[in-house]
Amino acid sequence: MRNWKLVLEYDGTDFAGWQVQPAKRTVQGVLQEGIRQVIGEEVELHAAGRTDAGVHAEGQVASFRTSSRLGPENILRGVNSLTPPAVSILSIEEAGSDFDASRSAKGKVYRYDVRMGLSAPALDRDRCHWIRWKIDLAAMREAARRFVGRHDFRAFQGADSPRKTTVREMFLCDMDVCGPRVSIRVGASGFLYKMARNIAGTLLEVGRGRRPAGSIPDLLAGLDRRRAGATAPAKGLYLERVIY
Repeated sequence: MRNWKLVLEYDGTDFAGWQVQPAKRTVQGVLQEGIRQVIGEEVELHAAGRTDAGVHAEGQVASFRTSSRLGPENILRGVNSLTPPAVSILSIEEAGSDFDASRSAKGKVYRYDVRMGLSAPALDRDRCHWIRWKIDLAAMREAARRFVGRHDFRAFQGADSPRKTTVREMFLCDMDVCGPRVSIRVGASGFLYKMARNIAGTLLEVGRGRRPAGSIPDLLAGLDRRRAGATAPAKGLYLERVIY
């Protein structure tokens, strides 16, 4: 059996997330069907991160095993010709037999894009979170650095999370600014359900002056989701890259 590693990008706007679901259009579903048509076998794709409905990816990684002898270029071109324009395989390579896109990942980096201004963006309406109000970037950066380190992120996980442990090592939490756009970047050894969006929502509340920058350690220690910020909308979130 050959083990293939794919790097993908997709616009999650019109998908019900990554994972296959009955009677719903998903990224995994359209890719598996495209691969089946090209190689003539049913496959199961394993992704580094199961992105939610409306979430995008610039560097999602997936893997699958097959007995097909088709070469990488044939698979890439064939599958890309069959999948919707919102999904694209950027690269494909044969990986070692022990590689699994999910289990082999050492960390992930997500980006949350915010657009500030009086007028709603037209071209990026499904790819960023629009806010009318100005934000205090210095306060947000001060709050962001307090997330870095090894913490219990239970207060920042979504309801019904299947994870048994909520401790994660966060190595990046900062933001870039380009004109009216603010990009919040978070990198960690792993992410809980909706963790990235809950952190973004909390930082935006700091930026708006609704909570102090110094409150983050108490939120982490309190382990209470109800005390942290609102979940930021899915359309602003991107899986930027996976670390192996």
